[in-house]
Amino acid sequence: MTFTWKGNVMNPKTLLSLTLAFGLLISVGCKRKENGRVPSPAKSKVTAQTLVGKWVVDLPATKEEMKKSPKWQQASEEEKELPKAVEEFIKQMKMVATAEALEFYRGERKNEVPYQVKSVEGNVVVAEMDARGQKVTLTFTFQSDDRMMYKSSATDDMDYYVWTRLKD
Repeated sequence: MTFTWKGNVMNPKTLLSLTLAFGLLISVGCKRKENGRVPSPAKSKVTAQTLVGKWVVDLPATKEEMKKSPKWQQASEEEKELPKAVEEFIKQMKMVATAEALEFYRGERKNEVPYQVKSVEGNVVVAEMDARGQKVTLTFTFQSDDRMMYKSSATDDMDYYVWTRLKD
């Protein structure tokens, strides 16, 4: 299976690498697709404050969630191999949430985006931000106080990433 972009043929590993590598940054700029996944509920009452903290990607849990993706089910065995470089990239990802902004890091590179909480219901916090002139909704679903996933109205690139709170 090959893919073309702007007339260039890309192999599946290159496409997977690019998708994962730039997923966090483009999560505020592309069109989103629905996938119907229903996450587990948090164990305690979720509030807007539950989001505040330092978060990193739980790579083993993320790999398990990716296996639930419709794209995964259609992928070849070669496409399912996550290249070491992509794993290292994911390990460098961090998100710091304050009451006013989300700071996304890849290593030392930082991208800060102000946000506003629009609602809290059950184990879900819905926030809105302005990204490059476009209103983007982020839906954070907490599996526990220290574990969550989020979806963006802009893209589905981060749907299967599991985030774990860093303890200070």
